[in-house]
Amino acid sequence: MLKLLLMLMLTLASATHALQSPAHAPEFSGTSLVGTAIRYQPGAPTLLVFWASWCPTCMKELPDMITLTNSNPWLTVVGVNLDRTAANGLAVVEQRGIPYASVKDGELTIADQYQVRGTPTLVVINASGNIIQITHHLNDELRAALAAIQPAAQPAIPTPANAQQTMQPTSK
Repeated sequence: MLKLLLMLMLTLASATHALQSPAHAPEFSGTSLVGTAIRYQPGAPTLLVFWASWCPTCMKELPDMITLTNSNPWLTVVGVNLDRTAANGLAVVEQRGIPYASVKDGELTIADQYQVRGTPTLVVINASGNIIQITHHLNDELRAALAAIQPAAQPAIPTPANAQQTMQPTSK
């Protein structure tokens, strides 16, 4: 019982963390679920979303992720789909209307570069390419990290309570 409790505490402690010394985000390129080329390189505030169609938490948080994306046109959002069969990820993109491109990573190449150990994994990267935050949920820590990398004179990061009021269309 004590061992189980210790494992649970370690898991919860590592669920969200801001990095003491920001690590540089690895660059990557690949093919999106719709067949276009995608390349991540530093230069803009970015949120990487590691997700899969079989992940219940990913699907549950998807409406809030779509709202976050549509409400923050200054933020580059790149999905990294971990489905082994890309058609499964593409079906979710088409059915749920995901507004950001998702690169195929069924072989977990990009996930390994970022040391992803579960889905969803959300990685906040500043414009210089430094990883600021890694978390597994849309939460207050993620919103605070996004606010910290937000360019001046941009609207505030919406919370679930006001997200519907501030939603704007995006061309991403």
